[in-house]
Amino acid sequence: MSSATEFRDPLFEQTDEFLQNPHAHLANLRALNPVLWSPRGQQWLITGHDEAVKILRSKTAHKTMAPMQARCPFANLGLRLAELHPVRSKMILHQDPPEHTRMRSLVNSAFAPKVVTNLEGSTLETAESLLNDIEKTGGGRCDLIPQYAFPLPVTVISNLLGVHARDRDKFHAWSSKLTPNLDLKFTPRKIIAAQMASNALMKYFKNLIKERRSDPREDLLSALVKVESANDGRLSEAELLANALLMLVAGHETTVNLIGNGVHALLAHPQQMQLLREKPELMGDAIEEILRYQSPVQLVRRFAHEDISVGDQTIRTGDLIQLLLGACNRDPREYSQPDTFDIGRGTVKHLAFSMGIHFCLGAELARMEGRVALGALLRRFPNLALADDAVLRYKQPFALRGLASLPVRF
Repeated sequence: MSSATEFRDPLFEQTDEFLQNPHAHLANLRALNPVLWSPRGQQWLITGHDEAVKILRSKTAHKTMAPMQARCPFANLGLRLAELHPVRSKMILHQDPPEHTRMRSLVNSAFAPKVVTNLEGSTLETAESLLNDIEKTGGGRCDLIPQYAFPLPVTVISNLLGVHARDRDKFHAWSSKLTPNLDLKFTPRKIIAAQMASNALMKYFKNLIKERRSDPREDLLSALVKVESANDGRLSEAELLANALLMLVAGHETTVNLIGNGVHALLAHPQQMQLLREKPELMGDAIEEILRYQSPVQLVRRFAHEDISVGDQTIRTGDLIQLLLGACNRDPREYSQPDTFDIGRGTVKHLAFSMGIHFCLGAELARMEGRVALGALLRRFPNLALADDAVLRYKQPFALRGLASLPVRF
């Protein structure tokens, strides 16, 4: 379970250079082996598309950390983190069947295609309103991340959950304290900050849930309250709180990155942007190519609960598996010219939303928001371009890939 070739584990050695352009390094890892054991991280790094699909579909690769405590050093760290974040263990994201099956069946309807379609009109109104503000006050330039890519999805998910509009900025601040823990570089400061943010969010949601019990409305939180019960297989209060928190954070952090990454990819490839302007019917294909080319979620984790044979390797029971989705989405065995951004590829079967039972619940919502956001932006600003003094920097953690800012002129 080792490689004779030494290499840098990108999850432990994230230099600024790597964060700005990780793809060449990840391609080198794949060339060594798409299923590669990292002695540094004591973990498997999966950079191959088909290999990732096999693991994501496997019934023996689980999300739950607890059974792996004796075998995996990282699991011990994760368990200590879970003790500080008891809410995390109740999230659907960290559940395996049968609990995952039960919980997903209860919340799945909230993201049905009909629900997403009904949100499209209000999402467009939000996009147009934000662009009006940019046009009025921007002086011909703006930073698209804080002024457009962030407020659009946070408004959509807040409206869906029934969160007060006045609290959007607080939510972004709280969620920004939680997402660094997706990285492997845990520090006491990060853990404490995450705990404080988690406590603040939980307190807020407890109060909001109390409101919805006495005054239900046409929002997701009210719908979840209706299925809240600790005794008949439905959502307990702890599960309700945990998954409201998850939907808020997951419902906007990744979509901010999708919008920002998409605009940047189009600006960096003007011929593709011009093609999209000329053929707006390609917008759906463009969103899929953005998700493949610059995946907002770069990795997901699993633990092997039984031995799994993948490629020419055997992953042993208890091993930690890191599936590098962004690398898998550029596997040349699956995609022709994978490092080329091409909105005309047609059907793209990428892994940006993962696969299997943990396929992203909000995938259709994110796709809709991406289509609306990019479509409205391109229609409003035909001369959109990067600002001359733009310095682009990708945020940490690597697990959630997105730009810290995107200065443009219009």
